[in-house]
Amino acid sequence: IADGPSYADAASYGNALWSKLPPAQLDLEITVHGTTYRCVRGTPRTADEGPRIIDSGRFVQRADVTKLAFESTDGKSLPVEARFETCGWPDRLALTLEAFPAMQPVSAGPQFGRVGGGYGFDGRNELVESLSAEELPAEFSMSCWVYLPPDFCATQLEPWVLCAEGNEWVDGHCGIILTNLGVPRAVVNVGGGRENCYAVTASHADGRGQTLAVDRWHHLAMTYDGSSLRMYVNGQAAGELAVNRSRVARPVSLTFARRGDNSGDGYRFRGVLDEVVLHRGALAPEAIAQLAREPGFQVPDAETRRWSFASDGTALERRPADTWNDAALTVRVTTDHAQFAQSTQLSSETKWTESAPGRVTLALQFDNREIRQSPASAELTSPQIRQIELVAADASTGKALPVIAEPEFGWLRVRLDGITQEGDDLNRVERARLRLRNRTDIEQPVRLYFEKTEDLPITGMSGILRDGQGNPTGIPIQLSKNWHRNEQRRLIYDGPWYHGFTYLYLPAQSELDLELVLVGAMWGGVPAASHAQLCLVGWGSNQLWEQTAIGSFGENFCFEPDRAQATALICDVRPLMVHAMNCVTPTKWSWTNNVG
Repeated sequence: IADGPSYADAASYGNALWSKLPPAQLDLEITVHGTTYRCVRGTPRTADEGPRIIDSGRFVQRADVTKLAFESTDGKSLPVEARFETCGWPDRLALTLEAFPAMQPVSAGPQFGRVGGGYGFDGRNELVESLSAEELPAEFSMSCWVYLPPDFCATQLEPWVLCAEGNEWVDGHCGIILTNLGVPRAVVNVGGGRENCYAVTASHADGRGQTLAVDRWHHLAMTYDGSSLRMYVNGQAAGELAVNRSRVARPVSLTFARRGDNSGDGYRFRGVLDEVVLHRGALAPEAIAQLAREPGFQVPDAETRRWSFASDGTALERRPADTWNDAALTVRVTTDHAQFAQSTQLSSETKWTESAPGRVTLALQFDNREIRQSPASAELTSPQIRQIELVAADASTGKALPVIAEPEFGWLRVRLDGITQEGDDLNRVERARLRLRNRTDIEQPVRLYFEKTEDLPITGMSGILRDGQGNPTGIPIQLSKNWHRNEQRRLIYDGPWYHGFTYLYLPAQSELDLELVLVGAMWGGVPAASHAQLCLVGWGSNQLWEQTAIGSFGENFCFEPDRAQATALICDVRPLMVHAMNCVTPTKWSWTNNVG
């Protein structure tokens, strides 16, 4: 493949080149406490998990598959969070396995809690309590600590956390529900029927729903004082609705983790509850804030009922996970002619966790149509990395920029965060000086990876390489980027970031001075045109997506070459010379409405 057609000609070849290659066997293995588990499948694809495209373009193709399932030879499953990543240049391929112990699922009954022990709901169980009119008076406050695992929606319909009476159309009802996206909503019914049901959805100041992060504790509270229904999230006011109706107190049932009447699929919640508390009267915002700030705090002379579940239980910030004291990871590729493998062993001084997973990379290089294995990163013996020297600096200040050699990927990574912005926001330019030295007696390939994660004119960016005199070299830079972020949880490779890749050859015993120029909206007073691969991690679907822009005022066209999400090649069309969307005052140079 590396010696195949040119980049432009390859477009007409389709899948013919790679599909004719002989097959190879890929094995991913995790050994824990003496038992070896092999990857047998991926779990069902979701909007955020499964196969994902990270970088795609002229030089680099990087993708991964998350939520892999591992089993031993006797069929035992390993509780693990694992992903497999492929990163390919035209002449080399890096295969990476990352893994760490998975957090334990929420089970029914006594569980870890926020103050002491809490109570777990696995999507099949619930609690039902009887309340007197004094315990749930006409004017009241209801609060709880709630822990959301990623699968908190145990059924298809929106899960109820707390539900007084059968449902929201029953007179006297009140409760807290979550949307399927994890946005809390407070509900009260005064008078019975749909027309007397009032709800407040937790929102940010800009009107967006306030999505709760998963695998975290959150304090939720609602109050009703006969005039207004109020919602609080983590001690902060999140919504208010004027009702101005007198609620009549009466004995009711209070259901935990399910709709009261179990209608439909039950509207069931999966997660943990702790410190569910009822108060007489609508607590002041200051008291609500203190409940969230000081778990277990008791408002003097106001409580009517409290469920602490197991005050002598264990309080944890996150779900517990298994501990691996003896573990290893292996990636193995077997062809008709050879076998290549790379392993790593868990050391006694470390633990593999979500923030520091176990990681092993098998690096393969293609030379003269032969495959050979590149040295592991820890060995740092790749001659194409050690024998190429790169010095990078901010062109405006001369301050050195970090350069990281990563032999397993065959590249030199240049971190561009903190580089000086020249010009105003509309005419911004950022420049980095690069000095490359080849000390060997043979020509060497050089793979460069430019990375920026802060202060990005993200919707319209261009990168060019110039020589020491400021003349364009014509060497292309692959542009991949992502501005998406999941509000519920951090995902590896979610945005914002810019990745620029380029590939050049450096003659023997030579030096080369280059200048990387990043351009935003304008170049020389004229709107810059850009075409980039847009990563969708954090937004969802995760297929190939390409985006074009004139300037940096929002996307103008989005293309989906594989038509995986829709049947159209062009998915988004946002005109340039019109006023911005969602603005009361006409505003130029920003995102516009989608007319595609």
